[in-house]
Amino acid sequence: FGMYNNYHRAGSSEGENNAGLFRLGANLQYEKILDYGFRVSNCICFPADGKTIYFCDTPTRKVYAFDYPTNEGGQLSNRRL
Repeated sequence: FGMYNNYHRAGSSEGENNAGLFRLGANLQYEKILDYGFRVSNCICFPADGKTIYFCDTPTRKVYAFDYPTNEGGQLSNRRL
């Protein structure tokens, strides 16, 4: 799941990169899966194989793809724009 900050309507050059991406673990605790922030983690989706995660950072109008970790506690890797 994603989150956003209060600057999400200010445009691509305003605000702070303090939103993140998280997942719910098997123990029902949330895990941060990205070690840096974005403006608005939005439109999160996966292809059928579940190996990639796509999401849009809405204010900057950028869609990112990452390799998705299948192991609990793993971090996203291989960022692509």
